Amino acid sequence: MKATLAMIACLAMAGFLTAATVEGNNTAVVIQKDKVQASTGWQFLCVPVDGLAISGAKASGVDISTFLPPDSCNPNTEVYVLNAEGTKPSTHTFQLTNNRWTAGSGTSNMVESNTVLKPGAILWVLDGNNVQVQPAAEGGESAPATPITFCGQSRTRTAPERPNVAKKMTAMKNDSATPITLSSVITGKPQTGDQILRVQKNVNDYQRYWYEANHWWIDGAEGSTKADSETIQPGESFYYYSKKAI
Repeated sequence: MKATLAMIACLAMAGFLTAATVEGNNTAVVIQKDKVQASTGWQFLCVPVDGLAISGAKASGVDISTFLPPDSCNPNTEVYVLNAEGTKPSTHTFQLTNNRWTAGSGTSNMVESNTVLKPGAILWVLDGNNVQVQPAAEGGESAPATPITFCGQSRTRTAPERPNVAKKMTAMKNDSATPITLSSVITGKPQTGDQILRVQKNVNDYQRYWYEANHWWIDGAEGSTKADSETIQPGESFYYYSKKAI
């Protein structure tokens, strides 16, 4: 089968761009995601691609320098890798020192070896500068944040079951190569009172959606509006709050 190659130089907008075709057993993709960093400097990300292997190998790892190129991060940026279930932080960390990622102490079943992350790994990333807001550009407007670019082999997400535990906060992710809607975050039916929480740009509070009357809702300036069609981007992680067990 043919694999479509996407070239970073051709990127203009988020999504996939094709440049040429080659014979192979997989599909290479380049994805751009807006940088969404809280006012405290944190991002909540996941690895939405597999390592590229023309041989057709599946679920190969991605080096952290490919996932987060050192030149695109501030010195002393730190990365915290969650465990396979995404329910609690692991002890495995990385730090950007002298323009190189170095692994800290501890182990994680989402790190293949040294600096190689497993596809789907969930990460908390702390900006080394811990900038409160983007610096003002000329004219007093905020300077645009550099998008995050993911390069690798196309990956398909498997939606998890709804957590059947009362008052439980579970880390989830869009580790696929395409956006997903709130309605497709889990398999099974959400329950009244369930919530989805996402990191907001330059804000220290989560963006909250809640489930009621068979719809996801979001607070708006003029009241609550349906949010079923809101999308979560490739490479974005979030929390799912299950209000009750069923």
